[in-house]
Amino acid sequence: MTIKRSRAELFSYLGAPLKNVQWSWGAVRDTDGSVFLVVWQDENLRRGARSYSLVHNQEFWGDTRDRHGLNERRRHLDRVRQGAKTYLIMALAERPRTADAPRRIKELNTDEIFAAGELYEDETGNVWIERVARVPLGDVRVTQ
Repeated sequence: MTIKRSRAELFSYLGAPLKNVQWSWGAVRDTDGSVFLVVWQDENLRRGARSYSLVHNQEFWGDTRDRHGLNERRRHLDRVRQGAKTYLIMALAERPRTADAPRRIKELNTDEIFAAGELYEDETGNVWIERVARVPLGDVRVTQ
C-alpha cells in the first residue's frame, strides 16, 4: 500500500531530516552517513547497460550561482565521491523543465527508492549518478 508523504515527511521517515524544507533536495542520515538525494524521473541517461539520473544540471546552475540548495547538493556529492552509501528518491515534475521556471514536485515515489552507484560527469559539466537497484522504502528505513 502506498502512503503519500511530503518531501519533509519522507526524509524524516528515512531518518534523514531535511535541513530546510524550502531549498534542501537531499539529506544525510546521521546514524550511518547515508546520503539521500531527490532526482527528477525524466532526467535520465543511458551509458551502455547503466542507467543514470541527473544530480547537477550545469546549464541550469552553472559554476558561480551561490545558492543554499546548490551548496548543500555539492556537499552531498562530495560525500558520494568519498564512498557514502547513497539512495535516490524519484520525483515526478508538474511540468517539463523550462529555462526560466523552477520545477515543482507533483509527486514523490514513496514505495521504493534507488540504491546509487558511481558519479559520471559529462562533457557539458552535468553530473549524473548511476541507478543500481530498486529498494523498497521500508528496507532503507532505520528504526530506533
